[in-house]
Amino acid sequence: MSNEGLYRDVSQRKIAKGAGFVLLGTLIGRAFGYGSRLLTA
Repeated sequence: MSNEGLYRDVSQRKIAKGAGFVLLGTLIGRAFGYGSRLLTA
């Protein structure tokens, strides 16, 4: 049972890390998009 809990904990950390990278990438992409609109306007 302890092994299963450890595996679940590691999996949840990987999922959270991946979600954090996606969120950060989305925010950076939107910031660049907004900046490019300001430059072209």
